[in-house]
Amino acid sequence: MKILPEEDKLGIFIYSKEKDRIVCANHQFLQTYQISIERLNNSAIRRLIFMKLHKDDARYIRFLEWNASQNKQSKPINRVVRLRQKDQSYKPLHLLVFSIANIDRSLSDYRLGIVINVPEFWSEQETVDPHWGTYRDKTKRLSKREKEIVELIVDGATDKEIGNYLNISPHTAQRHRKNILKKLEFKNTAKLAFIIGKYRLV
Repeated sequence: MKILPEEDKLGIFIYSKEKDRIVCANHQFLQTYQISIERLNNSAIRRLIFMKLHKDDARYIRFLEWNASQNKQSKPINRVVRLRQKDQSYKPLHLLVFSIANIDRSLSDYRLGIVINVPEFWSEQETVDPHWGTYRDKTKRLSKREKEIVELIVDGATDKEIGNYLNISPHTAQRHRKNILKKLEFKNTAKLAFIIGKYRLV
């Protein structure tokens, strides 16, 4: 296990798909996730990190991994996620994970991850757009299954991909999509994905 150099308060790590574990990290990353360097070598550490994430954010990352395994293509993770603290509150973090194969093809097995603290995220969110509260209230109309589908839509999943991931038919996925658009009063999927993704409403 190697310690990476510190870089302007950024949490940095390198993940190996083949080994299915983090192989390098810096102190900021270890501190953010409250992990000791000794524990980072543990094969179960990835599961521990997932347990610290909000369940919706963990599901989002698992979907991207599943989709990558189906399509043999890795999609970058670029998202604000919520990390559970000791007092059970959630701390927002900007998580960016991407393949570094474009830097060196021999490194295609590795993913570079960057974690950035964004403590002002939730407090400023409502002031960004006067309609934020309206969008938030509309999403409360959605069922648990519909919220799952909205997350997948935001991630760019097709009806077929949604169906495969949730074990429902593409036709059922399409019906859900239409019902969601009606409930949220959006004219098309593009606007739904933009608004919901922008304000992290599910």
